[in-house]
Amino acid sequence: MTPPSNIPINHCAKYEHISSTLIFGNKGNNPFITIAIPTYRRTSTLRATLESAMQQKGRTDYEIIVVDNNPERNDETEKLMTRYKTVSNLRYYKNAMNLGMTGNWNRLYELAQGQWITMLHDDDTLSPYFVNIMSGIINNAGSNALIFPTYTSDEKHHWERSHEVNLQNINIWHFIKQNPIGPPIGMTIHRDKIFELGGFDEDYYPSADNNFYLRALLHGMSLTRIISSPTAFYRWGINESLNPETLKGFSRQRKRHWETIIQHISLPCRMLLTPYRRICDKIFEYHNSILLHGKQSRYPLSSTEKILYKIYQSFFYRFLLKYDKLHRIHIPE
Repeated sequence: MTPPSNIPINHCAKYEHISSTLIFGNKGNNPFITIAIPTYRRTSTLRATLESAMQQKGRTDYEIIVVDNNPERNDETEKLMTRYKTVSNLRYYKNAMNLGMTGNWNRLYELAQGQWITMLHDDDTLSPYFVNIMSGIINNAGSNALIFPTYTSDEKHHWERSHEVNLQNINIWHFIKQNPIGPPIGMTIHRDKIFELGGFDEDYYPSADNNFYLRALLHGMSLTRIISSPTAFYRWGINESLNPETLKGFSRQRKRHWETIIQHISLPCRMLLTPYRRICDKIFEYHNSILLHGKQSRYPLSSTEKILYKIYQSFFYRFLLKYDKLHRIHIPE
């Protein structure tokens, strides 16, 4: 029997029979933040990821966990992790079986001890001021917030200590065109909330992150994005985003997310925005086709659609700017 829609499905339960072995490290005493790193055979970047988590300035009441999705013992990842065995706030786990990407994301939250949890992929890094800045935002936002940092893909970016940050509240209108947030790099959430939402749903792969954002928003959570200086680094080109099957999956899931969105907007808005959404889908498929097959000979929009797209863009972003809730907060030392 399908549970009522107001009771989230527990997506963590699917793998509850599969254990995660603690290779080394001690459980912390309820740290404020856990930096949780999922990994799978990526030692080439894991070192930089791990060290960015270890080199946080300011608050020290945080822990780091690494959850390895490769059950093989004494592999290259375990050899690398052993070098950090003496780090007091680090724990390293190995799953007894590969849980898949989404399954391992859920396992992170089950193993974390922090009141708040930040997910950091094994090819990305954090600013040394990340924990300090995120703590300041949390103290202002409260436990109902789902917080996202600004990220950069410039490897030469110089991290700066921010004393003030600008924040933007994300609403359902931001999801009309596409995922307004991007990957969940540095996504920070109160530990209790991840379980209230049932975790990530692998049925929405490769857009399980976007599905999670939408469910959180519709569950009544406040989605907050930092729009000031970057506090995280996102590495393009290594992840699965450019895989042909992954690109096709993004297309499928866009349609599913649109079906969710239209259930929560009025009929007049739905009728007004449906043509815009169809145009956006054409552009999305065009760019995917370029990534898959190289440059295409013809742009997919007709002259009329190009004009409509410009009108929609102008109207839509003016609308968002009018209703965007932007605010600035001070970050204590």
